[in-house]
Amino acid sequence: MCVGCGRRASKRDLVRYSAVEGVLVPGRVDGRGAYTCMTYACFDRAVKRAAFARRLRTIVAIPESLRQSGGAA
Repeated sequence: MCVGCGRRASKRDLVRYSAVEGVLVPGRVDGRGAYTCMTYACFDRAVKRAAFARRLRTIVAIPESLRQSGGAA
């Protein structure tokens, strides 16, 4: 389920994010993950609503490079 818009989709249709040492990173990493649709709007909405921190159950910093690319690495 997308943490930005709430849409249910298969995992291959979503982008996975994880927290590594308190920093949000895209891709598969062991531990909790948060998913968004492959759109900038969903990523941006998840950032503004603090959905990543809530889903990952930790405080996460979102690198400026990730914000500018709309979540795509």
